Amino acid sequence: MRRFLIVLVGATLLVGGRWPVAADPPAAPAARSWRVPYQFPAPRHVLVRMKLNGKGPFNFILDTGAPAVFISKAAGAEAGLVVDDKGWANIAELEVEGGIKLKDSRAVVEDPFQLTGMNRLNAMGRTLHGMIGYTLLARYRITYDFTDTHLTWTEIDWEPPALARMRPPGSKESAEMEAMAGFAKFATGLMGRRPDPVWQPRGFLGIELEERDGQVIVSRVQAGSPAADKLLPGDVLASADGSVVTGLAKLQEQAAKWKEGKTVTLIVRRGAERIEVDLVTGKGV
Repeated sequence: MRRFLIVLVGATLLVGGRWPVAADPPAAPAARSWRVPYQFPAPRHVLVRMKLNGKGPFNFILDTGAPAVFISKAAGAEAGLVVDDKGWANIAELEVEGGIKLKDSRAVVEDPFQLTGMNRLNAMGRTLHGMIGYTLLARYRITYDFTDTHLTWTEIDWEPPALARMRPPGSKESAEMEAMAGFAKFATGLMGRRPDPVWQPRGFLGIELEERDGQVIVSRVQAGSPAADKLLPGDVLASADGSVVTGLAKLQEQAAKWKEGKTVTLIVRRGAERIEVDLVTGKGV
């Protein structure tokens, strides 16, 4: 009786004369990114603008030391926020200028002494309406480049843990915090206040753009916007306001200077056609 010995080399069997090839793992979905315009006033706080439930725009500073989003009482009232007995309010839609939209967010509505002090001094040259803290910032990988006009916010697949207030609204601060708040109020009374700037909102066209293969392409057109019924998803921007479109970053820098009511001429390629459209900017964020 013959005996056979089957040897498995490296635990791999030949199949049909070939080594088996493992299938490539499915590609992870591309992370979404947004270019968020910011301002960098003299106190060197990064300032962005937001809408709350469609109201605004409001001025917020990015504060990694703040545990949550803090909204001033005046801004909360304007946005129609209902504050619970712990000082939290639900926000149906929170929109950061640049296209980031979050549904069903929560924020603290109060007037922290830091915010009150900067507003009394007009330190930022404009009214501050709140601080964007950990619960929102932790959702994104944010790239700061102070030679650029925009920050890059890239969505990450992580939900920061919910926060609970340690102190109910209206209750006493610690003695140290009370002293600090009192000193801040005293100091602001001795310092001069900066003049208010002239407010000029950015223009609004109602299109979302993406850069693909060296071309700037319309990815979405907002219903009811100046671009509605004039531009279509897939249109390739060739020229904007007399300038050749060479990239998304440059175009966004150019568009940030367009004010409300400006007529902007766009030349787009739609298939084999070359189309010229005039759009009048609406009131933006």
